[in-house]
Amino acid sequence: MAIIDVTWANLVNATVDSYGDLTKTAGSDNCGENATSTGDAGAWSQQTITAADGDWEFRCTLGPSPNSGRTFVGLTSAAFSLNFATWQYCLYASTVTETGPPPHPANTLQVFEGTAPSLIAFDGVWNEGRVLRFVCRGNVLRYYLGSRLLFTSGQVPVYPLRVIASIACLNKTVLDAQILTADGHQRGPGSPVDCSAPWTIPSPAELPLASNGGPRHAFFQETEADWNEIRSEFRSGGSTARSLQSVPVRAFEIRWDGLSEAEALLLDTHWQSTSGGLTFTLVHPLTAEVITGVRYIGYSRSSHQRVWSQERSARIVKHTN
Repeated sequence: MAIIDVTWANLVNATVDSYGDLTKTAGSDNCGENATSTGDAGAWSQQTITAADGDWEFRCTLGPSPNSGRTFVGLTSAAFSLNFATWQYCLYASTVTETGPPPHPANTLQVFEGTAPSLIAFDGVWNEGRVLRFVCRGNVLRYYLGSRLLFTSGQVPVYPLRVIASIACLNKTVLDAQILTADGHQRGPGSPVDCSAPWTIPSPAELPLASNGGPRHAFFQETEADWNEIRSEFRSGGSTARSLQSVPVRAFEIRWDGLSEAEALLLDTHWQSTSGGLTFTLVHPLTAEVITGVRYIGYSRSSHQRVWSQERSARIVKHTN
């Protein structure tokens, strides 16, 4: 399998930072309640996806937290255009309210394939840090939010395809954009992953905090113990719930600010090493308690406008069953 970081090209009213993330830095701030139309900032990928790549996936997330504005991401086989109506596949995330018609609350995802109206909408499901995924298997394109299947397209992909983004609100960002191909074909920058060696489940390192050489946090809080149900979703679209806890679920909130680029990268690398779900160890910075088997349920990054002063935040849980 090849995992390729998207290299953005044809930048319009946008910049790319040292992480490879795309941010709208000019144009109109079309972000108020009931804002409509596509964005006037964006770019598309230098890389292309072709039929020779076999099964493939495009994935990304949006930021910054807590309000990623109005952003369209998708794939196109047409000429470059920020108008999503020309794209073959599109996911639209909006953190603004639309009173309609049709009405949609903040944090709604919509699927478009060509002009409006959307094919389907999912009200209130979007949260920064969750991964938007376009997964093509057997020439069938499916839209996912993390592991949750949203919609199966009836359109057969028209190749070559490019990743494309259109951003409506100022200072909003497309983060961690990647293309995955099944057979190791490489489309532009990036290196195929060596799959010849035996694979074992990785063991993420302890969360980097000041006590172990990581950055100093600005805020740490263990929230009130909770007996609520914990639900996990899997790539297959199935899920499982754990409702019989022997002790209350523990939850922690951590924020960092004023981070250098190197300190921010250290935290980002740890988040990525968990794939958003693998467990790790947290040493409580106030009590020095060693807490094993914790996992992220949320992670967010700043918009990278000041690379010398970054912000990060994480939500972490520990449960027994």
